[in-house]
Amino acid sequence: MIVKGGSTDVVAYFQMRLTAGGDGTGLTISDFDLTYTRSGDTPAAKADAVALAAANTAHTDNRGIEVDPTDAPGLYRFDFPDAAFAASVREVILTVKHASCFTESLRVEIDPFGAPAGASLAADIAAVKTETAAILDDTDLIDDATSGLAKIATDVAAVLVDTGTTLDDVVDAIKVQTDKLTFTVANQIDANIQYVNDVAVTGDGQSGTEWGPA
Repeated sequence: MIVKGGSTDVVAYFQMRLTAGGDGTGLTISDFDLTYTRSGDTPAAKADAVALAAANTAHTDNRGIEVDPTDAPGLYRFDFPDAAFAASVREVILTVKHASCFTESLRVEIDPFGAPAGASLAADIAAVKTETAAILDDTDLIDDATSGLAKIATDVAAVLVDTGTTLDDVVDAIKVQTDKLTFTVANQIDANIQYVNDVAVTGDGQSGTEWGPA
């Protein structure tokens, strides 16, 4: 089981087995002891479980209930306190004890990067957008008055002014060069190879006037 550090209202499920054999059905919830142990720390104080009203009742610290003795015999839900899942350690061990059952423990990995229990995807996306905007603002790519693209266009215009040219001048200069290209076959630029490695090419590839230099 994995939860994000700082998750709240975490519900865990345990399969209780009788030491005498078989599933632990019909057990009194108040006879269960709940505790947890965070990595490198002493166990939390033991809590006596209190019965929940129903299997789908809202989370309440240190409460529990038998889920369904007929279709899920021996399965119990227990609600552990938020302190068990606080950030700063990598795991917590949840422990459930009953005098008639084998003691059961569940290892829960505390992930500092995963999505917290019950988190909204929309809320996460909004948070990412907010952080991204903050980064862009810090790097001066955007500000309150102009968008990133508008700022880039402004910067380009400033460079052209500094060099004494205009965008039209740049486009015209490029066009002068591209107009020199010829296309005897559509979409294929004509080529006339006269030098290879700074050595003039001789011949035209015909018999008696083979390509050179030899």
